[in-house]
Amino acid sequence: EEYIAVGDFFSTDPADLTFKKGEILLVIERGTSAGDGWWIAKDAKGNEGLVPRTYLEPYS
Repeated sequence: EEYIAVGDFFSTDPADLTFKKGEILLVIERGTSAGDGWWIAKDAKGNEGLVPRTYLEPYS
């Protein structure tokens, strides 16, 4: 499922994925072991990591 970033997020942990507002992310898994507030997503370059779901909105 594709989501659009509604804000910039800068990773402080190697497991997190840094992204910018307006970027389209492909959500691979929702509600990870890191907690319900974090999803696993992939960016357009193929980088994968944890993202805070509060920064994402469905993209259509």
